[in-house]
Amino acid sequence: MQPLSLDVVERVVITGVPGFVGGEFLRFLRTHHKWIQVVCLIRPVGNLSAQQRLLQLVDEWKKHHDLALDFLENIEVVSHEFVLRLVLK
Repeated sequence: MQPLSLDVVERVVITGVPGFVGGEFLRFLRTHHKWIQVVCLIRPVGNLSAQQRLLQLVDEWKKHHDLALDFLENIEVVSHEFVLRLVLK
């Protein structure tokens, strides 16, 4: 079996972006495979929407990593709660 090459991937869905593994994978994709569209399923917490949580994470990452100015391009954020409502209907 051949390993999957990310060179042929156009879109990836990631869960767990606020966690360590999901966050590392998102940063890896946006650093090394910028053409891939990334869909992040993120759960809103408290008063923070899914989009706000991603922005908060990126601000935190900027303190420790050199992120490109276009880091947030090709990223779509979908609320985890929205997906659950679609699945449970």
